[in-house]
Amino acid sequence: MNEKRLTPNETVRALCIECLGLSQYNRSEIENCKGDTCVGGCALFPYRLGKRIPVKVFRKFCSECMNRQPALIPECPATKCKIFPYRMGKNPVIKWSPSPERRREAAERMKRVRSQCCTPELNPDENFSEDACANVS
Repeated sequence: MNEKRLTPNETVRALCIECLGLSQYNRSEIENCKGDTCVGGCALFPYRLGKRIPVKVFRKFCSECMNRQPALIPECPATKCKIFPYRMGKNPVIKWSPSPERRREAAERMKRVRSQCCTPELNPDENFSEDACANVS
């Protein structure tokens, strides 16, 4: 059965709940967490109250878990860990990158849009003239 993929902030919240042994989210308990005083400090501590977390912080957390050996992170056996999808320091949801062909198509669309406007702010590629605007209906 597929579990819902957690966002990075939801992942931090779930880990805090698990680490503190809570049955559900309790802000006052999480505020009083002593994660900053443990050996090395918890990499997630500054983000425990909802501050947006850079996904690269998860890699630091995983490095601590793997005895500070980053080479072991890709082979992490803890597939049930909530951080597992983020262990490489990348958001697995954001993986699409436009191909060169799609980039060319997007550039051509932008040229068409720009050729239809008649103000110098919107169309910096052409010299602006009021006569050109008079011809546009």
